[in-house]
Amino acid sequence: MPNDEVEQDRLDMTHHLYLLITGGSLFTVPIDTTNPPQRILDIGTGTGIWAVDMAEEFRSAEVIATDLSPIQPKWVPPNLRFEIDDAEDSWTWQKESFDYIHVRGLLGAIKDWPRLLKQAYDHLRPGGWLEVVEHDYSLQSDDNTYPEDCAIRRWFNLLNEAAGKAGRVVSNIQSIKDDFRTVGFENVGETRHKVPWGPWPKERRKKEQGAWVLMITESGFESFGMALMTRTLGMENIEVSKLCEEAFAELKTKKYHLYNIHYFLTGQKSLHPYHTTS
Repeated sequence: MPNDEVEQDRLDMTHHLYLLITGGSLFTVPIDTTNPPQRILDIGTGTGIWAVDMAEEFRSAEVIATDLSPIQPKWVPPNLRFEIDDAEDSWTWQKESFDYIHVRGLLGAIKDWPRLLKQAYDHLRPGGWLEVVEHDYSLQSDDNTYPEDCAIRRWFNLLNEAAGKAGRVVSNIQSIKDDFRTVGFENVGETRHKVPWGPWPKERRKKEQGAWVLMITESGFESFGMALMTRTLGMENIEVSKLCEEAFAELKTKKYHLYNIHYFLTGQKSLHPYHTTS
C-alpha cells in the first residue's frame, strides 16, 4: 500500500466514514466515561487521525499509536506518542498495561491473526477491551444489480486471488472472531453495518456514507490493487489502471446498488484471567 499524499488523504477520509457509520463515536466498546481508560494502544495507526481524536477525547490517558510508516503529524496532543513498530513482531510493552487496544484496517496486512490477538490479550489489563474494525473485501446486492461481467466484480475477484497468492487472506473475518474466544477473550461481540458503495440509497444517512465511499474508492481501487495484481498475477500496470478506471466509472452510474459489510469485533479480558506458569 503506498503512503503518498493521495493515500494519506484516503486514510483520513476512511476515518470520517467510520464516524458516519458509528454516529460520531470513536469506539463501540463500553468504556466507562466516569472511569476512563488510562492507557490506549492503536495498532496500525496510519496517519494517526484516530489516535489524535482519542487523545483529545481522553486527555488524562496516555495514547500510544504504532505503524510501519512515519507519516503521522508532528504536532499532536501531549498525551499522544507515535512509535514505528511492526505489529507482527513481539510486543515490547509491559504486559497487562493497556485498558483499550484498537485495530482497524489491517485485514490484508496481518498474516497471523491468532498471534496478534494473543499479544493484545496479554497486554490488556484485566477488564480491558480489544476492538478490531474490518470490512468485507467483497460486495453484495439485494436487487440483483451486480452482474457477473462488471468491472467491479472482476476487480474484487482479482484482488482476492492476488491476496491469497501473496499469503494475505482478506476473507477471514469470521475466523478472527473465533480467534477472540480461542485466545481467552470474554463478552465477545460483533456489530455489522451495511455500507453502500456510491450514493445510490434513498435514505440520507446511507447516501452520505455511499458518497464518502465513492470518494475513497477513486484512489482506493488502484491503491489496493496495483501492487498485488502486478506482482502476484503478472498483470501490467496499464491493465490494472484500466480495470480500476472501469470499476470506478461503474460505481458513479448509481445503477449498481452495492454494499459491503463492516464489522466491529470486540472482546474483554477477564477481570480474573487464568495465568499459566509457562
